[in-house]
Amino acid sequence: MDQTVDLLVRAGWIYPVDGAAESIRDGEVAVKDGKIVYCGPRRNQPWSATEVVNAPHSALMPGFVNCHCHAASTIFRSQTEDGEGGRALYTVAFRGEGVVDPDDWARMALLGTVEMARAGITTLNDFWYAPDAMGQAALATGLRMQLATEIVDVDKDRVVDVDYTRQPDIGARTLRAGVAAAERWHEQNDGLITARLGPHAVDTVSEGLFLECASEARAGGWGLHTHAAQSPQEVAVIRDAHGCGPVTWLAELGILGADWVLAHLTFADSGDLDAAAQLDIGYGHAASIYPRRGGYPELSTIRARGIRTGLATDWLQNDPFESMRVMLGATRIKAGNHTALTSYEALELATAGAAEVMGLGDSIGRLTPGREADMILVDLNRAHLQPFFGTAASLVWHARADDVTQSWVRGRTVMKHGAVRGIDEAAALAALRVRTDHFGDQLRALGGTARTAPCPCGSH
Repeated sequence: MDQTVDLLVRAGWIYPVDGAAESIRDGEVAVKDGKIVYCGPRRNQPWSATEVVNAPHSALMPGFVNCHCHAASTIFRSQTEDGEGGRALYTVAFRGEGVVDPDDWARMALLGTVEMARAGITTLNDFWYAPDAMGQAALATGLRMQLATEIVDVDKDRVVDVDYTRQPDIGARTLRAGVAAAERWHEQNDGLITARLGPHAVDTVSEGLFLECASEARAGGWGLHTHAAQSPQEVAVIRDAHGCGPVTWLAELGILGADWVLAHLTFADSGDLDAAAQLDIGYGHAASIYPRRGGYPELSTIRARGIRTGLATDWLQNDPFESMRVMLGATRIKAGNHTALTSYEALELATAGAAEVMGLGDSIGRLTPGREADMILVDLNRAHLQPFFGTAASLVWHARADDVTQSWVRGRTVMKHGAVRGIDEAAALAALRVRTDHFGDQLRALGGTARTAPCPCGSH
């Protein structure tokens, strides 16, 4: 074996997520030309490495892969967790999208990207507004991203009233914008940035527009990304119109395939899951969002069907460790069985599984020779992680986002000592903070909850 490498990382523990070793004590990973050439116990033979990172009190693992997210969604934090819950998706979020200034979307996209990078997420499948801001953030940081912008042909302000009147002008405009963004960003940064088209959801996109999206995406060599079976309203609308569930209807259109990522499936029926499995779609499981709305998908059933499944953060909370814990707890409770999902399986869903969902399973998600060196260091020298016994449960149940200290994509540093490459986090925070009162005014006008207005008594 060639001993000359670009990067050598030695860690107290390595979690290769290779399906064989749960963890390796006192191990090392060697990287050359962006790819892993060795992962295993420390070798006696000396390496000739351009850069050496010694981390005896850290764990090295694959970077988290976020297979469905909205980095620019921070304005809606605290808006759907209480009160109307899932209904606020329609009353506040859908209507709120139309009043947010494009510059504010860009500010939130930048800060959302920083948040994810600091949490150890090295790959994002982002689907929202501000695709250019996301693309610029990817260029600055070196993160791996798949980008899509929202395509719809309804007035989302009216969806809360179950008004799905088709608006061809909106459909044409958003499709053009989605295609243009895909053309701008696909294969940028030496292929680290790729594109998808994002028909928003099964109820907000017509049959004709879905067909156009699929045609355009396949002509351009891009993937597709949508929300499916995410709400009772969506399922009821599709069932009333077509006599079947949302995924079944998409399958009947003849457009589903392995190039699709479907988020949620919270209210998918057996027919929907059969279609998803038969057509090999990728499933983005946004664990932390479902309990806020009082429900949880049939994850055990979904996995038993052989549907490619990966963990996602969605739009309100971007700590993958917290998401794994929510997924473990909810899945075990729903199944009534504490073995329904193991800690190792959760770790795999957050890394290799999500990579498979995005069509990147051969490239990332595991620390094995030949794969690209997307990886993170987790500081174990923390009170809440000691004593550390090196099991998957040791990491999954007890680590936190801010325990991640360093990350690499293709062997290049993205984050080190909590600082994300290429982005001034303090400036990004300051730029958003000065807009908080304005955001509060916007949300209150839509029925949202924001206590940013001055107290009427004048003293608070």
